[in-house]
Amino acid sequence: MAETENKKSKLTEKLARVARGAPSRIGFGAAAELPVPSLVLVAQVPPQPELMQAASSKGADALLLDIGPSGDMVGSSLTIERQALQSVHQARPDVLLGVLLPAEAPADCGPFAAWEEIDYCVAPVRRAPASILRSSTVGTFLSLDLRYPLPLARAASALPVEGIVIENSKAEPGSLTLEDLVRYRLLADVIAKPIIAAAGSWLAPDDLVHLRDQGIEGVLVPAGATASETEARIGAFRQAIDALGTAPARSRRDWGRAVVLPRVGSFGVPSVEEPEEPDEDE
Repeated sequence: MAETENKKSKLTEKLARVARGAPSRIGFGAAAELPVPSLVLVAQVPPQPELMQAASSKGADALLLDIGPSGDMVGSSLTIERQALQSVHQARPDVLLGVLLPAEAPADCGPFAAWEEIDYCVAPVRRAPASILRSSTVGTFLSLDLRYPLPLARAASALPVEGIVIENSKAEPGSLTLEDLVRYRLLADVIAKPIIAAAGSWLAPDDLVHLRDQGIEGVLVPAGATASETEARIGAFRQAIDALGTAPARSRRDWGRAVVLPRVGSFGVPSVEEPEEPDEDE
């Protein structure tokens, strides 16, 4: 997959490192490099300082601030949320901060786009306005469902966005299934951008190895209802990712890797050569 051009987000850079995998060390003088994790851990948290601090303290690589279904925070409420972000940013400047835009997303990232602490935003592909693509200050990720049609998913990844977040809206919550893995693999084969899988209650930390093996670069884990629940949940996923070791070189990691078969029909029917006539002299 060809790397995303004109990167605006540090989150994209983290995902790209995972995609490339750990470099091979050649020779006795090979320089030591920072370990490359198998997945990037993103915690989805409400705008509550104690939950944000809990998630960042337990090893989240990035936080995604869930501002609610309407995103109508204004005035003093916005001031409070930025203060919370600033406190987290000061305590853990290595933790990247983003905003989950509501279904009725404002153009760009609204007032959040001007906040220097914000590195990226996530917008729903079905409802976000096209004007969000004009964002000049933060990286934009599109969210779509695991059962989104493959041709549309390929087209969405071709837009000037930095990555795709895959939601899994199961009708009945349960464990990760083989059908889920098949669908993740199909999307990974047509999406030409970094992929983050959103984890619901159906995903256990031990399942992360399967997502990694299907070509997923990151996992989005929701925070708990309390600080202690958040610490336990994020900590469990951090421990599971660390146990996977460094990121391997992955066969799908050629961004822009999708193989497009010829269309069947008037544009893609191969010509059939006529058999040669035998020579009369033979």
